[in-house]
Amino acid sequence: MNVACIGAVHIDAKARLLGETHPGTSNPARVVRTAGGVAGNVARNLGRLGVPVSLYSMIGNDAEGRSLLGELHAAGVDTSGVLRSSGPPTAVYLAILDREGRLIVAAAGMEVYEGLDAAWADRVGGVLRRFDAWVVDANLPGPTIARLLGYAGEALVVADPVSVPKARRLEPILHRLDVVFPDRGEAVMLSGLPSGSEPSVAAVAAAIRRRGVRTVVVSLGSKGAYLEDAAGGRQVPPPPSRAVVDATGAGDAQIAGYVYGLSRPAGGPHPLEWGMAAAGLTVETIDSVRVDLTPALLRRRLEESR
Repeated sequence: MNVACIGAVHIDAKARLLGETHPGTSNPARVVRTAGGVAGNVARNLGRLGVPVSLYSMIGNDAEGRSLLGELHAAGVDTSGVLRSSGPPTAVYLAILDREGRLIVAAAGMEVYEGLDAAWADRVGGVLRRFDAWVVDANLPGPTIARLLGYAGEALVVADPVSVPKARRLEPILHRLDVVFPDRGEAVMLSGLPSGSEPSVAAVAAAIRRRGVRTVVVSLGSKGAYLEDAAGGRQVPPPPSRAVVDATGAGDAQIAGYVYGLSRPAGGPHPLEWGMAAAGLTVETIDSVRVDLTPALLRRRLEESR
């Protein structure tokens, strides 16, 4: 399976608080900077798992961009589809985490991705047709996503809504998505159910599927995930709990593990089991992509969790 990851690759700046959270004032924290971005993280995970993968994105003409290219090359990712911006700098995602590693608030400087416009989609569309699967994130402008999907052909299309506001960019093309990975807030938005209501996760997932998505995986954090597909809906428990160092990148690892599972011979574990195992491995490290990830490590974690 050849995979194209299309969307964000940027710097993750993460500050993990060392004590209780005190809003409105300075908090002691440990601050790290790592490579990030949904498409970039998924690509690096897949590369480390031995899946042929190419990234299509844009970085700034700066030191941060060059650093990202080095991280991608080290993971075995083809970066020939990564453009250099002559204007905006490489994007940055800033996350503030509590002392347990849970996200408190995040900010994103993503102007560079506006350069990935509909004209760019037309230029790369023909090349993207040769891939078996696409992973698309909603950091791309909405019109770009819609234009790209016109070139998808028979490719399996997996999408990450990224955030509640950006999830709206997927609404016009839900019928073309094979798999979508929202969290609960993003899922409620994509469901089209009346605003102000508090539907169950089962109702939300079923509503998204009625809008055309073949498979819906709603991330529930420490409670695992909810899967809705042709076989119906069911709760999927998380892997056995271990120390959480940093939850950043867990959702991207889940998507990569799922795609890796699709590439495995039929009759084995469900792709989401691979995804949950990959997410469990990722939260145990400060890095957004586990640097020692291998197929053997992933299989061992999967076997431990079954």
